[in-house]
Amino acid sequence: MKTLKGRTALVTGASRGLGLYIVRALAREGMNLVLAARSADKLEAIAGELRAGGTEVLCVPTDVGDPESLAGLAARAETETGGVDLLGLVLGGQGDPGPLVVAARPLIQPIETVGGLATPTLSVKRTE
Repeated sequence: MKTLKGRTALVTGASRGLGLYIVRALAREGMNLVLAARSADKLEAIAGELRAGGTEVLCVPTDVGDPESLAGLAARAETETGGVDLLGLVLGGQGDPGPLVVAARPLIQPIETVGGLATPTLSVKRTE
């Protein structure tokens, strides 16, 4: 079976609720993490907790409803981590998730199976 250890996951909505739960679970599996949410302070507090446990963390304050903010997230994830192996899109239940899904769709390409689950790769490329 393939492992998640040493791979990189990007999770939106990472500062609370389900997103935070997912982040902590992925950290326990040994993944490196890119955390995205609107609150920089909350992200940094969570990152401190995770780093104390040995997890590599990149925090990117992001408004998933803003295309420019999403583009910045994608660019930083690619530049600072070399690429993302798993993408967790967690929304706070507010608004229409359509724009986020549409923005992410061209970046995601299926790669391989990890533990019986197909995982996507976030292949981030600027389209200026």
